[in-house]
Amino acid sequence: MNWREQLSFTATLSHKERAHGSPLRAGEGLRVWDSYSIINILRVLGLLFIIMFLLACESRALDKFVIIDVDGREIQRNTQVATVSDALDEAHIQLGPLDRVTPDLNQPIERSSRITVTRVREEFPREERTLPFPRTLLRDEALPDGTSRVVQLGVNGREELTYKIVHENDVEVSRDLFSQHTLEIPREEIVVVGAKGLLKSVPITGVIFYLSNNNAWLMRDSSSAKRPLTFTGDLDGRAFAVSPDGSRVLFTRRASVGGAVGAVGPLNSLWQVDSRIVGDSATAVAIENVLYADWLSATQIIFSTGERTVGAPGWKAHNDLWSYDFTSKQKQQLLAPLTHVAYAFWGVSFALAPDRKRIVYASADELGFVDVLSGQRNALQQFPVYQTNAGWVWTPDVNWSPDMRFVAATLHAPPRDTPKPELALLFDVWAINTSGTFAAPLAPDSGMFANPLWSGHGRIAYAQARHPRESADDQYDLFVMNVDGGGKQRVFPAQGEHGMSNPQFAWSPDGTWMLALYDGNLFRVDINNNRSSQLTADGGGTQLRWR
Repeated sequence: MNWREQLSFTATLSHKERAHGSPLRAGEGLRVWDSYSIINILRVLGLLFIIMFLLACESRALDKFVIIDVDGREIQRNTQVATVSDALDEAHIQLGPLDRVTPDLNQPIERSSRITVTRVREEFPREERTLPFPRTLLRDEALPDGTSRVVQLGVNGREELTYKIVHENDVEVSRDLFSQHTLEIPREEIVVVGAKGLLKSVPITGVIFYLSNNNAWLMRDSSSAKRPLTFTGDLDGRAFAVSPDGSRVLFTRRASVGGAVGAVGPLNSLWQVDSRIVGDSATAVAIENVLYADWLSATQIIFSTGERTVGAPGWKAHNDLWSYDFTSKQKQQLLAPLTHVAYAFWGVSFALAPDRKRIVYASADELGFVDVLSGQRNALQQFPVYQTNAGWVWTPDVNWSPDMRFVAATLHAPPRDTPKPELALLFDVWAINTSGTFAAPLAPDSGMFANPLWSGHGRIAYAQARHPRESADDQYDLFVMNVDGGGKQRVFPAQGEHGMSNPQFAWSPDGTWMLALYDGNLFRVDINNNRSSQLTADGGGTQLRWR
């Protein structure tokens, strides 16, 4: 009997004996049980083998193949992690703060993936560069023709440039200017060229202060006796005021903007110089971002501030008022910022009363007064805004009468029934009393830049546009009239000459002469016979004061 038959016989016999309840003989049960157990064990082992085989296959199916490009080498590995970040961690690859990974760290790992790590670093080297000094040529009527004199030696400045250099995998990919800081401002070289014979020396009364080629000058006794008060060539003209006794001049200088490219620094800084001392060095007042300044007394000033901006027009006015005391070095706010006025960002203009106790402000749509001591503000006159449709804002010119009962102002004054008053080019010179009970036009249709100026002898000077409905770009003539608007008289320039493009003028202390700016030069005008005499020939004049 072979083993199959033996196994079948044993299984059958065992089954029959269990069915009839007959006990097996000794040795037969053990032999049958062992054979039966072996078969079951083999079956279980076979099943376990199959399961383990399938699990192994599945495990191999879950493995992913990853290639990591980093630091000039390739790392190849099998992995079961889920994301790019996990794969880098598993490979012990540390990332710097600027390093770039492709694909993104949160991207899932595919069956076969390539990960690229780009090492990124920045450096900021510095270099120093020379700033060449500028040179200005001025004509001096006191020197003979063909001669020259160096008034101020030029000195080069220095600036520090910082660059931002980006490296990717140790290869430079970009180099940009990061910051620019002026270490030393260059000093302008001023050379005076003789122009004797071109102009005659003209006698004057008092002292004339003026800005020319971005420097402050004074002229005393005659046109040939003039000298510069500053030599930096960076006066911006926002503030230019002479103390009541004429001993000191207050002015603003353009700030040198350093720091990161595109950064916003100060707009300017406030300075003063003693006009009595020849060669006196100007001193800083330690106040920045000044849009207006004037003298309250010999030891106090008043000023308004703003801030530099990146966008047009380049500044934002605060429309505030502060006082500063030179003795105590303290400043005090007199007026909180005016925010309700139209085009507040452009800024209001201010005019200080002769007694230094009140100040008139003028915005694009309002004229009012501020008490310097209390800060109380009172609106006086309102008018329609003039829409320039350009990058500038029109505000009125304002000037006090000597007795402080009136102000003269250029107002935008279209008729009430004008369909679009904001577009109407209609401007008049008005007289307005400080109590607000009377206002009347003195010179209708004068043009927007009339700049009325009250003399101390009962007359008002103003600029009259030759084409009032085109006054934004028009030429102007200088007129004088009585305080009631009568007796209008054209005094400058001479008949047949072109007009003033930037009407600037001042009364002499005795009220018999006028100083006018014409083609960048100063002219003394006799209002009694309309004759004029040229005082300067450098063509760089911008503002003037006569004390």
